[in-house]
Amino acid sequence: MTQFPHLFSPIRLGPTTIKNRIVSLPHGTRLGSGGNSTEREALYFAEKAKGGTGLIIHGALMMDETTWMPGAYVRVDRDECIPGLRRVADSVHQYGTRIIGQLLHLGRQRYVGSFMPVSMFRPFLSLFGEKAHGKLNWRISRDWSRVTGEARRE
Repeated sequence: MTQFPHLFSPIRLGPTTIKNRIVSLPHGTRLGSGGNSTEREALYFAEKAKGGTGLIIHGALMMDETTWMPGAYVRVDRDECIPGLRRVADSVHQYGTRIIGQLLHLGRQRYVGSFMPVSMFRPFLSLFGEKAHGKLNWRISRDWSRVTGEARRE
């Protein structure tokens, strides 16, 4: 394949070597359950790895319960998520594929039965019991630190 001579060659990303340059981009699979990864999700990603993908980016890993979408999305803000994520990682590592997660925080949106953007207008903000403007950056930084710290523990 002379048109893409490097496509199937390894590439180093920091301390990690990816077996080729084929990447599965992040997307919501909706294969989680109760905020955790499932066996079905592990099998989904394993099939991608088995097909030759070098790097999988697991999409929409919710990093805070205030922006979590109930149902099929995976949360990463608590220890209960670790066994499911371990199962997903193991399912792709058996094929030499690497996997990373796309952490998602919905910013000034909140789930209140359905997603609602937080308006700039003060009366609307009071519905959520907080003033999102000043607290948002601090909260995202705090949540990011907590999630990455928990990942290091495992």
